[in-house]
Amino acid sequence: MQSPDNITLYRHDLRDKILHVASDMFLKRGIRQVRMDDIAKELSISKRTLYEIYEDKEHLLLDVIKNRKEEHDKSLSELMQGNADAMEIILKFYHIQMKEFSSVNSQFFSDLTMYDDIVDYWRAERQKNADGRQKFIQKAIDEGFFIRDVNYNFIFRIMEAMSDYIIANDLYKEYGLKTVFHNFIMIFLRGICTPKGMKRFDELMLNINN
Repeated sequence: MQSPDNITLYRHDLRDKILHVASDMFLKRGIRQVRMDDIAKELSISKRTLYEIYEDKEHLLLDVIKNRKEEHDKSLSELMQGNADAMEIILKFYHIQMKEFSSVNSQFFSDLTMYDDIVDYWRAERQKNADGRQKFIQKAIDEGFFIRDVNYNFIFRIMEAMSDYIIANDLYKEYGLKTVFHNFIMIFLRGICTPKGMKRFDELMLNINN
């Protein structure tokens, strides 16, 4: 008989495998196209075992979104712990996002809006990130890359509204995720850069494109 500790470890490892496989399937196919049966089959486990870990698809999806958020935060934290300047951090993170978007089915984002708990979670996380975002903006200002006399809280509110509009009107389906993200971010960054910031921006973009 397995000890309670072994059972707990098994469930923890299985949960991680489920999150990894479900995340990959949701992103590539879209959420509605993936059933719990499909996930169980991909993992070679019974549907009953899957439901012992996650009671339904929505709870699994919420954990997938939370896990992705943690991974993004970790990537950003690692970038900020080094000696990179603010502009380099932005462009490196931009490169990571562009690489990720290249493999995401746009239907994934459309499907997300159908889940109220997911939408509420995402909006709450936006609010929680406000302090960290403001500190980073101050870093870019102090390094001479961003314009000082700008109400950045207002700018980010506008960006959030634009993001919601893009999703609500399926613009990422019409133009593609990479095109939407690239143009959206490029316009925003160029608008708040000082001449020094623009010079650094162009240098880094040249390295990324090469």
